[in-house]
Amino acid sequence: IKDPIIRSYIHSDEDNKFDDFMRQHRFSEVNFDTQQMIDFINRFNTNKWLIDKNNNFFIQLIDQALRSTDDMIKANVWHLYKEWIRSDDVSPIFIETEDNLRTFNTNELTRNDNIFILFSSVDDGPVMVVSSQRLHDMLNPTKDTNWNSTYIYKSRHEMLPVNLTQETLFSSKSHGKYALFPIFTASWRAHRIMNKGV
Repeated sequence: IKDPIIRSYIHSDEDNKFDDFMRQHRFSEVNFDTQQMIDFINRFNTNKWLIDKNNNFFIQLIDQALRSTDDMIKANVWHLYKEWIRSDDVSPIFIETEDNLRTFNTNELTRNDNIFILFSSVDDGPVMVVSSQRLHDMLNPTKDTNWNSTYIYKSRHEMLPVNLTQETLFSSKSHGKYALFPIFTASWRAHRIMNKGV
């Protein structure tokens, strides 16, 4: 059954599996297969409130689906992405940062822009604005990856640039159980080991 509403009514336990998977991978790097992309796009389409709660997971899904070779997946995820960035919670971020990054005009976005907003692990904490390429580079660092050229803002409600150390942004010891942006913790550590032998 392809219709997500009918499927979730008939197979309600599937929703729990999706939610459990998202909760377990909320702050980790995830590589989706084609079926997972379809299932999670449907899940987010029918439950938009899950997007903010699972933002890092959602951004990875969007990025990977936009790179997919399946045109239907690309079309569906592009629609979901545009809907999300035009929502009341996210669109002010794009408007307020437009002076810094011209591609942030949501009316002029194309599939090549792929600008993402990552919410931190702290409620109403800093947000990171990152391009698709930058996201990919930070998740798959090389010896030359630059960790300093990110756009960090105080919160999604106060788009004031902030200057935070890499340790504060990516070290798991910076904010209790998680770093501010734990999606990058493992790759940041791997990069440090690669470059410094730390």
